Amino acid sequence: SEHRQVEVAIEFDGVRLDSFLAALLPDRSRSQLARLIKEGLVTGPIKGMRASTPVKAGQTFGITLPEAGPATAIAQDLPLTILYQDPDLVVIDKAAGMVVHPAAGHTDGTVVNALLHHVDDLSGVGGQTRPGIVHRLDRGTSGVMVVAKNDAAHQELSRQFHDREVEKEYFALVWGTVHAGKRVALMGPSGAGKSTLLGLLYDQSPHEVALVPQSAALVKPLSVFHNVYMGRLDRRSTVYNLTTLIRPRPHDISEISKILGDVGLADKIFAKAGALSGGQQQRTSVARALYNGRPILIGDEPVSALDRVQGGDILKLLKRSHETLVVAMHDVALALEHTDRIVVLDRGRKVLDRPASDVTASELIGLIGGVS
Repeated sequence: SEHRQVEVAIEFDGVRLDSFLAALLPDRSRSQLARLIKEGLVTGPIKGMRASTPVKAGQTFGITLPEAGPATAIAQDLPLTILYQDPDLVVIDKAAGMVVHPAAGHTDGTVVNALLHHVDDLSGVGGQTRPGIVHRLDRGTSGVMVVAKNDAAHQELSRQFHDREVEKEYFALVWGTVHAGKRVALMGPSGAGKSTLLGLLYDQSPHEVALVPQSAALVKPLSVFHNVYMGRLDRRSTVYNLTTLIRPRPHDISEISKILGDVGLADKIFAKAGALSGGQQQRTSVARALYNGRPILIGDEPVSALDRVQGGDILKLLKRSHETLVVAMHDVALALEHTDRIVVLDRGRKVLDRPASDVTASELIGLIGGVS
């Protein structure tokens, strides 16, 4: 095992403990870190620490990491469907249930292990555990993946994905109905397919949805005001939007200031989004959805960077402001308190779908290993 000491920098002030650790340990999922916290492998200045405990700048935490798997992926003779191959790239059909690359908890049996056996040359940009990997699919999702065979191809493919020049199409079997007025919590372990399902739901009625993405998705050089204003960007003329970028109108400032007050950020209205803490950035993203004002709110972990009290307040605000809510979340207590339907996914399959009043916290924790 490995022991590390980590200090909370100012930009993480107020962020949940598991989110803070995940930012410093990108090879560990937040659910894995939540389990380490629960097992007492994370120590610090706070008694009774939970994954949802907010950290403060200057605090120091110790974390004991169980021994990880080998740092270098090994070639394994695993089934792999190759659809196309040339000197620059290889296109594969990833099977459902297969993890893309080795990580904590999945040291072998991955797409990378299969690629190393079937393909002689792969780009080195992704490092020893992710050679050639340009993008990923959830473990439970099957589909086409493009893998780079040299560094130039890797860089160009990465640019195309980043600039949204790659068109993606998803096919999914979705059963069940979300009725207007319902508040649905979508839960499950990391890689269960929650984000994929939320994306499919959004595509059904994009003009009726206000969205809170998993990463705050802010334009960090711009002010908090301008990031919130983007919630209605598509409903204003190009001239109006450009003049607002230079000189915001008083009535827009007044309306957005009120919303920011509701999420506790009124004093940050003209602060640069990139200067905010993780929790403040998440509340800015929530404010943008509130300003959007459409009747359906789809949120991918909309309160994950907040402590439980703040998270509860934000969920109450979202329920008051939107007719229908579908939110992916991992905090069991908040899900049971603030939603009326719980849906649990595992590897792309629905394993539970019941009214929240018929589900117990212990049952949910057993299914998802979530935060109690």
